[in-house]
Order: sequence, then C-alpha cells, then structure tokens
Amino acid sequence: MIKQPILALMSLGLVSAAAIGVASAQPPAGARGMPGDADGDGTLTKQEVVADAGARFDKMDTNTAGYVPEEEAKVARDARAAEAEGRRRKMMEKRGGKSFERLDVDGDARVTKEEMVASAEARFDRADANADGTLTKDEMRAAARARRDAKKEE
Repeated sequence: MIKQPILALMSLGLVSAAAIGVASAQPPAGARGMPGDADGDGTLTKQEVVADAGARFDKMDTNTAGYVPEEEAKVARDARAAEAEGRRRKMMEKRGGKSFERLDVDGDARVTKEEMVASAEARFDRADANADGTLTKDEMRAAARARRDAKKEE
C-alpha cells in the first residue's frame, strides 16, 4: 500500500522537475531580438503576441480592476514615453553628441532626411556582409560587435 503513494510522489517530483527545467530554459520575454519574442527564436507566435498584450495590460491596470479607463492608459503611455526619453537622453549623453555629429555630414548643425537616410544606407551596407540586400541575425550581431570594438578603440 505504501508503494502507490511513494510512486505517485516520485512521479509528481519528476513532472515538477521537468516543468522547472523547461521554464528555466526559456529566456525572459524580449531578451533577444524583438519585443514579445518570449523564446528568443526571432519570430512571434500568436501565443507570444497574446501573452505580451496581456502583460502590457496588467502593467497598465494599476488598480487591478480588470479594465483600463482612458486616464490610466494615458498615465501608462506617458510613463513609457518618459522612460524611453530618459534612456535616449542617457544614451546621447554617453555618446557626447557624436551621433548627431556623424549624421550632420555638412556640419550645418541640422540633420536632414537625406543625411539620415544616407547614414542608414551606409550602416546597412557595412552590415550586409554577403551583399545580398538582406540582413541576417548573424550579420546584425557581427555589425554590432564591430561597432562596439570600434568604440573601444576611440
């Protein structure tokens, strides 16, 4: 009689251990690649999109009422914008305005659309290692590494 509860407990333990192993093997949401890409495979499934939407809703639903009135949505949007602006400012301060200087090719203290597009095209061309007109994740990673290495040398 004791054998059945022990076997049941052992089975439960194995199932729990397997579930923990699967959960811990998954990278955090958006860890690599695109936001919401929970498994980091570079694609979004409907399940990932729905889970991400649910998580964003929960973050906006500050009073946990199960709905988000317009004012809560506005507060959440403003908070996200302020957070993004803070990150952008820190990045720009860290770079010391070098990004602007690189973009302002003619040195007139203004960046035109043409200057911005030309910069993007040049970055793309540098990253497109096999010149096939597309960027793979490997090419993007290599380009990011090259940029980091170049910054270290500055």
